[in-house]
Amino acid sequence: MNLEQKQQERRVILAEMNESHRAILQQRRARSQNRKPRDLTIDDLDPLIIETVVGRFMQQLQPVFDNLARSSEEAGESLKASIEKMIEPLIQGNDQIVARVKAALGTELTPTPPTVS
Repeated sequence: MNLEQKQQERRVILAEMNESHRAILQQRRARSQNRKPRDLTIDDLDPLIIETVVGRFMQQLQPVFDNLARSSEEAGESLKASIEKMIEPLIQGNDQIVARVKAALGTELTPTPPTVS
């Protein structure tokens, strides 16, 4: 065999190997496109990673939680003040009615205890 024939044989072998390699890659691509990867959960992570990530989230979210708590408390106090302001005339009116009834009866009003039958 001469040198040219050997080179030709090598070219044929290389071409066959390249074609075989291409076919294998196409099969792998086709299989990987049809397969859906498994859904990951937090349990799949290492506990140290979970601890680190949760710690960082808590550090970043703590000011938000603090502001929410403070805002809720302030809103509650504001609401309480508004309700007290709204019912003040009712309380005063009730006090006036009680005073008139006391004056009309001339006695101290005492509630009668409920009777059980």
